[in-house]
Amino acid sequence: MNANGTLTFADSFTGGLQPGSYSITVTQSVDAAGAAPLSSKPQPFIVTAPQFAIDPSIVRTTQPASGVSTGADYCVLPHIVLDDHALPWERVPAGLPAGAPTTPWLALLVFADGEVTARASMTVSQLLAIGQGGTSYGPSIDPGSIAPQSVLGTQCRTISISGQTFNNVMPSLGDLPLMAHCETIADSVEPAGTVSVLLANRLPLDPSNVTPARYEAHLVSIDGFASLLGTQLAGDATVTLVTLYDWSFVSVPETLFNFETLAAGIAAHNAPFALSTNNSSQTELVKRFHDGYVPLTYVTISGEETFGWYRGPFAPVQPPALPNVGNPPVAVCAATNADELMIYSEQYGVFDLSYSAAWNFGRARALADAHFASNFMQAQQQVARMLASIAQRMAMPHLAGIDDARELLAPDVTRRRFASLIGDGLGRAWNAATKARGSNAPAGRTRPRAGIHPRDLVMRADVREAIAERAADTFEPIGAWLGSLVNLVPVPFSHLVPDPALLPAESIRFFFIDPNWIDALIAGATSIPLQGSGSLAATALIRDHFLAKAKYPVAGLLLRSQLVSGWPTLVINASLGGSRVTAVRDDTLSSSVRLLLFEQIPDCVSIGEPYHGVQLGMDFDAQNNLSITPRYVSGSNIGAPAGPSVPVNAPGGVLDLTALQSTLQSALNAPIGPGDFGLQMVRAPYELIFGNQQ
Repeated sequence: MNANGTLTFADSFTGGLQPGSYSITVTQSVDAAGAAPLSSKPQPFIVTAPQFAIDPSIVRTTQPASGVSTGADYCVLPHIVLDDHALPWERVPAGLPAGAPTTPWLALLVFADGEVTARASMTVSQLLAIGQGGTSYGPSIDPGSIAPQSVLGTQCRTISISGQTFNNVMPSLGDLPLMAHCETIADSVEPAGTVSVLLANRLPLDPSNVTPARYEAHLVSIDGFASLLGTQLAGDATVTLVTLYDWSFVSVPETLFNFETLAAGIAAHNAPFALSTNNSSQTELVKRFHDGYVPLTYVTISGEETFGWYRGPFAPVQPPALPNVGNPPVAVCAATNADELMIYSEQYGVFDLSYSAAWNFGRARALADAHFASNFMQAQQQVARMLASIAQRMAMPHLAGIDDARELLAPDVTRRRFASLIGDGLGRAWNAATKARGSNAPAGRTRPRAGIHPRDLVMRADVREAIAERAADTFEPIGAWLGSLVNLVPVPFSHLVPDPALLPAESIRFFFIDPNWIDALIAGATSIPLQGSGSLAATALIRDHFLAKAKYPVAGLLLRSQLVSGWPTLVINASLGGSRVTAVRDDTLSSSVRLLLFEQIPDCVSIGEPYHGVQLGMDFDAQNNLSITPRYVSGSNIGAPAGPSVPVNAPGGVLDLTALQSTLQSALNAPIGPGDFGLQMVRAPYELIFGNQQ
């Protein structure tokens, strides 16, 4: 039923006793000679069950949902799920022999707008007084069989339909058992337990119809109508039925806007995230397009207009690592200006501006966010002060021998050092030195230790860790902001998809994520402000602290389709070797575009209809005709497709279930009971799979 649940089908659930009046008589015999016989006394009792009303709270769910307009309802067989798993078989419909307990006394009927001619509330006595014959038909039930008799005075809800509607919609006696079964749900997102399911015998909309239609679904009692099922009543007759539960919905034609059609179109237009070219003679052009670049207008500093190559963070191939940049050379993530990241092709006289653009956007984004800029400057100043403090204290003679960064950062390091020296005999040493030199001897001078530059301190792991511990509260909001930047949250769509041709309508594009581009983005964002070597060292420490914990996304997908707008809860899952790959970002960028980024490169991605509970119904074959794909009903592969689809004949939407049962039995060469029939009706959510599913 879903990725984590199991569903077991059964034909029915019948108890030991049918409703009615019963009597228990206990007799005893005495074997002693001359003993008087013992009297016996019968004990009457009544077994009751719902007959003219049910508790509405036992209704777990209905399909289609009440009031919902949907374009797929003519494929969905309406059904109702009851938490009372025995209710449909708790009584034998009047008119049937007592040996037919698997025939339900309930049926779910679907009526088009206007087919229900009247609705009324009446007592059970009034209902049974209608009788059968002429132009009026009610349930043929002996009032004397009602137990307890007080039920005759209770109210029940009824609907009236014409004889013609009765002839068209009412199931046959052979259809009735197929319209009810039991399901046991386990290990699912749905509540566990055994439920009863009643199917309608009518699809809500004739597929040939092209206009919306309103329908009513009624759970009615068949009790007292068994003799009329399969007969033809006069068209102007009136039939009164007890309705136990009802709901209404609107069904609209789906035309081409259905999940399967859209998904098939996407699968057919799956292509690399790159522009295409028919000019195979231009090797550089072909290579650039193959690697995901697009040519964009570029205006040089001197004002000349030319073009430059640009590729955003999404690439159809895995980009190679970039060499160090700048003077002195540093990693891309430490670039101090955008010019260092401009790549010039001497052979063709063209710039690759991808990483320069990323650096500029990162810096612009950081400067535009006053809160982040303030936090970063505060952190930078705090780190610079701590680096200077460590460097200063390492140069102090009285702190000689202390090299641990945490201890050097302690606010009372001098006092603690002095106390330690006193404890080691510093006072006695002073007294001895003073006596030895004499009171008039000149005092000796202690030379300071050689200093250390903050940029050299940053290279030490203990320094980075000590400062990160003391500045944790300052670093936290900066890390959160940079984390969003790593996942490209604030990056404009035009930077991600610089040319509309990269993502045409009704398409899906898979891509690698260029870590160099994100490095350049981070470098630009952490370039504020850069004032002297001290601030550079502080910035490097903050940036390196974040990058040591950051996890870059490495792959992703873009989906541009009506699937995004039509199914807002569209299910997209990715896996690698059968294990799920987590999406670190899953955003709907517009009404028709959805973006997912992953921390691993998946080998399988599935796009499926949102889980909507267990739907029962039909599908379309290649000719757009209703059909069912038979499923195995025995063996280890129960529920798996067993062969080609078989046609479903539904004139006016009404199904001949007995004929459909015969067709399925022939296709499977196996008997099909009510539970098996329910299994055949399961309409699983459609799933489009890319890659190898394990």
